[in-house]
Amino acid sequence: MINSRRRWDAIWTRQLRSAWEPLLQPVRKHIMASQVLDALPREARVFPACEIGSGRAAAGFRLADTGRGSVFALDLSHFVLRRIADESGGRIRGIVGNAYAAPFRTGSIGLAFNISTLEHFIDPIPVLKEMGRIAGYVMVAVPAASRLWEGLLRIMARAGYQGAGDYYHLYEESLLREHLVAAGLHILQVRKVFFFSLFPFWVATAVRN
Repeated sequence: MINSRRRWDAIWTRQLRSAWEPLLQPVRKHIMASQVLDALPREARVFPACEIGSGRAAAGFRLADTGRGSVFALDLSHFVLRRIADESGGRIRGIVGNAYAAPFRTGSIGLAFNISTLEHFIDPIPVLKEMGRIAGYVMVAVPAASRLWEGLLRIMARAGYQGAGDYYHLYEESLLREHLVAAGLHILQVRKVFFFSLFPFWVATAVRN
């Protein structure tokens, strides 16, 4: 993943104007985020919460809807954060920042989380370390290795979906556990969920050692 605000503003400008986006965001919010958050242990549902590398902040919207505490979205793109602020009515506070060096004090966040983000980093371990630094709990959801995912990504790439070409990992459970441990995190649980009963995701919850 190239660390450039200009690049990510350009990507999200194109993505939000694409024919895919009106279909994808409801899926992210009402199916993906809902299933992932259902897999989150009750003790890890703590605030303030921050979605790291938020993109459209689908899970952030679900957490903000609970009204239980502050929700932040951290992303490099000013453009996508402005959209989040408008759509959330200010319930999600956008923070322009880098996932490698989040602008939060150590331990100041209750839950740091993301969905379908880690696989876009060639080396996700520094991101996991930073999530563990700022938060009491870390939750990540990543696509599980499967032929269905591989086939879907090929179709999306041929259709011109922005970002389909920069999936660096489709995770086996062992690789996800390896990355979490290498980041100095203690794994509480790893669960598998299926979107549309077809596409598998690993949902892992961890705390800092």
